[in-house]
Amino acid sequence: MLPSSPHVLKVYTEGEGSVIPALRTLPLEDASATFCIDSTTLDVNVARDVAMRVHAGGAIMVDAPVSGGVAAAKAGSLSFLVGGTTSAFEHASPILLHMGKKIIHCGPSGAGLAAKICNNLVLGVQQVVVGEAMLLGQKLGLDPAVLAGVINSSTGACWASSVNNPVPGALPDKEPPCTKDYEGGFAMSLMLKASTFHLFCVAKR
Repeated sequence: MLPSSPHVLKVYTEGEGSVIPALRTLPLEDASATFCIDSTTLDVNVARDVAMRVHAGGAIMVDAPVSGGVAAAKAGSLSFLVGGTTSAFEHASPILLHMGKKIIHCGPSGAGLAAKICNNLVLGVQQVVVGEAMLLGQKLGLDPAVLAGVINSSTGACWASSVNNPVPGALPDKEPPCTKDYEGGFAMSLMLKASTFHLFCVAKR
C-alpha cells in the first residue's frame, strides 16, 4: 500500500529493482508463482496498465484498496475492494482475511479502485456537510454531543457523523481522530485523489 500512482509506477516499472523487470528474469514457473496484491488508492487506468504488464510477465495481480480507516486497520476489520479475475480473487481472499472482515470482488482489474474512489467521493461530501452542520449547531448554541445524537438517530445519520465526527466531545463514548488532535485521520491529499478523478470523469463525459 503506497501513497499514490507515481509510487506504484516506481515500485513496479522503474529500474532493475522494480517488480516487472524482475519478473522477466525469472523462470516461467517462478513468475507464475508470483502473486501481487496492491492496496494503494491510485488512478484506475494506471492500476489496469500495471496489472496488464504484471500478467504479461507471467504473474498474477489484484488491486485491493481498503475501506475502514486507521481504526479498522488496527482492529483487523477492514473491507477490501478487489479487482481482478475470479481465480485471482479466490487466491487473494484468504490472505486478505488476516487483515479484514469483508473481501468484496468488484470485477476485473481496476474495479476495486473504481469502487473505492466512488465510496471516497460519498465520504468526502458527507464529511464536509457534517463539519458544516456541527459548526452551525454550535453557533446556534447547541451542545455538540446533543446535536450529534440527533443527527445519528435521524435521517442525517452517516459514518462521518457517528464514527468520524470532527468535533471534540460530540461522541463521548468513542475516540474519533478529533480526540487525538486529529492524529490518525484521513489526509486531505489522499481525499484529493477521489475528487480529482471524479472531475476528470465528468470532464470526459
